[in-house]
Amino acid sequence: MASGYAGGYLYGITLEAEGNSYINTIAPPQTLNGIVFRRSDTTEAGFVYDSPATPNGIQFRTDSYHSRVLLTDIGYLGIGNINPGYILDVNSRMRIRNGGDIFNTAGIWFNNNANIEAAFMGMQDNTHIGFWGQAASSWKFAMNTATGALSINGVEGTPNNALTSMGPGNSPEWRPPTKFLYDNTQMKTQTADLNMTSSTPALIIPNLSFTFTVTGNAKVIVSSSLCVIQLNNLIAPNGSISVDLQLNGGFVTRMSEDLDKGNVIILRNEFIVSVPAGTHTIRLVANTPPQDLIIYGSGAFPSNVIFKVIPE
Repeated sequence: MASGYAGGYLYGITLEAEGNSYINTIAPPQTLNGIVFRRSDTTEAGFVYDSPATPNGIQFRTDSYHSRVLLTDIGYLGIGNINPGYILDVNSRMRIRNGGDIFNTAGIWFNNNANIEAAFMGMQDNTHIGFWGQAASSWKFAMNTATGALSINGVEGTPNNALTSMGPGNSPEWRPPTKFLYDNTQMKTQTADLNMTSSTPALIIPNLSFTFTVTGNAKVIVSSSLCVIQLNNLIAPNGSISVDLQLNGGFVTRMSEDLDKGNVIILRNEFIVSVPAGTHTIRLVANTPPQDLIIYGSGAFPSNVIFKVIPE
């Protein structure tokens, strides 16, 4: 050993200092391979190799000889534990510091299977933490650490908007929660008067059919308003009208109303139709009436149906 020695160094342990620095190596409290350091207050620390608890590993011990870090024989590093199960295994919280500028914010890079940088997770700036996509060369998702606001593609959205999936391969968007309902609400208006007599077979009411496609289970709200008049035949008694709601040509429900000949009535009805994934057609079919009548498709109040598709 040397103290204050500035000449050539020899093999072994060399300590060079101008003050009272020194190393004491002493026998550890058990039979181990390593180096143990002791201060004057007998606090011990050191490096231990091949402990019975960690064969072929190196322990780093401090504060009265407690194991703090372990490097195992297969290269796993445990910090705060001596049984790491991963290449880096840390007990409790850890911190990553900023590198000094906006290009070295605190975070972690992730490589793809080709071992090329693909994504970064960390601080975007002083008030945002998020995910950077290397292929897109932009921050795709982030959170404002001051307000909690979420950002998608750099946009934090507007009040009352909701994050909406745009399907596989597409980036999500901020949209009003009613956007899907808005896009999938249709109003169908009857295009021509439908004249029926007691000998007329059941007829599909023109232009009140609706064909749609859903990717999963859905419910359809069907709201119909039919403008009907029974012709004023002095001999005929008051009659009635019945209309079937059909799904893909099959019966779902029937709505009916008594008529007052010579006077217009509005036959209103609402019904919920449940459908599975697929393409479907809902239509209204007027049944043969007992008396002559007209279902109006012209004039100030043509018959109409509103369809609202709501996915599960």
